[in-house]
Amino acid sequence: MLRNYLPLKKLSLQQKIQKSPYLFTLLKGTGVFMKDYETGEVIPNTLWKNLGYSEKDMKQDNWLKFIHKEDLHKAQDFHRRLLHGESDLWEGQYRIQARSGEYYAIRHRALILERSAEKVPRIYIGWDVDITDMVKKLEEANKQISIYQHLLLRSEEIRHAVSILSTTLDPYEAAEQMMYQVKKLITFDAAVVRVLEENESIVLAASGFTSKSCPLQVPTLTLTSLQFTTPNPQLYTPATGPYRSVLVVPIYKKNNLIGCLELFAKNANHFSNEDIGNAMLFSEQAGIAFTNALRYKVREQEAATDWLTGLPTRRSFHARLNRMLLESRPDEIYSILMIDIDNFKYINDNYGHLFGDTVLIAIASACKETFRANDISCRYGGEEILILLHGADQKAATIVAERIREHVQQLSFTEYPKVSVTVSVGIYTTTYQEDIRDAIACADEALYRAKESGRNRCILYN
Repeated sequence: MLRNYLPLKKLSLQQKIQKSPYLFTLLKGTGVFMKDYETGEVIPNTLWKNLGYSEKDMKQDNWLKFIHKEDLHKAQDFHRRLLHGESDLWEGQYRIQARSGEYYAIRHRALILERSAEKVPRIYIGWDVDITDMVKKLEEANKQISIYQHLLLRSEEIRHAVSILSTTLDPYEAAEQMMYQVKKLITFDAAVVRVLEENESIVLAASGFTSKSCPLQVPTLTLTSLQFTTPNPQLYTPATGPYRSVLVVPIYKKNNLIGCLELFAKNANHFSNEDIGNAMLFSEQAGIAFTNALRYKVREQEAATDWLTGLPTRRSFHARLNRMLLESRPDEIYSILMIDIDNFKYINDNYGHLFGDTVLIAIASACKETFRANDISCRYGGEEILILLHGADQKAATIVAERIREHVQQLSFTEYPKVSVTVSVGIYTTTYQEDIRDAIACADEALYRAKESGRNRCILYN
């Protein structure tokens, strides 16, 4: 230790250096400095001079004033511990501002070689190393790693989205799934999926359109008018109408255009280059999966009916609903009826499934008698029937629901004349601005309350 070579009487730093050849050799390094807290004498290092500071600038620990505010607390804490004798060593990193205003990254080491009886540092020696270039290279490397990780994550998300899309062979479900999966990759306000069938543009799915402008009212976005010279997405910004940015993603089967995915945003210049790249990757992969679903005739799927009840299937319901959404104003009213057979499991368990089918057919017929031309329905589940009453408010919907309930209650069956069948009905009224899934959920909740309150009744969603 240096305390074995240096006398205990007060000496200046220059005197101490002259008496210690080891210190003299050490101070030849450009990043080494010394300070005596008893005399206030400082021997600055070359690094300080390179930053534009003199010996006077660094007196009274003025160097702390130049440290970046985010690093200052850490530096002050360690420096305080050194001065108060709580530690003799500090090693850390901070950013310090040069006189020019630029910040430099410094690796700092400090060591107390000698203290007075009052623990005041007599020889405070430190090493400062400029690591700015190394930090910049490390930050650049981390940035590249972050970019690669982001690309890898996006690639995995696209692969996962396409794998989910490949699980359905129903074109309508595939179209809805396509919009749902692409939402995980790109943000947008509305979307529509079209297919080209015998030179006719058919909308398979649409979501998010809450204004009076619907995609069919934008003539430049119909498949027959778009001229795709490459399989790349086409960006329209600023577009006219409520949606200022439109990204059209073509879907190809081999070299033939079979459809497109259109993404709408209310802000101009909404879609970034990364969005366009993701859309292109998604369309390349999704096109293969989507074309498998399009093997089935779109019109045949739309006309499909439930084999037992003769009611439309859920996919046919949604196909007709998509057309209705495009043809109707957002503020137009409609009501949802969710109908469920009371104690249907009891009927199947005690009278057999064949009789259960007879009951289901009879109730479906009772529902059909209430339909108008612009109402749509489907067999929603095992014993559930869903009806959309276009233009019907709560009062009109309640009248229809009660008519169905009373008609079902009067049904009789020759196989079991004593069997009485009833239904519970949940009613929800809204406009086409609301998502149909939310509307169905509300009607289903009203149905649950009808069941809980005794069955054989119609309940409005409150």
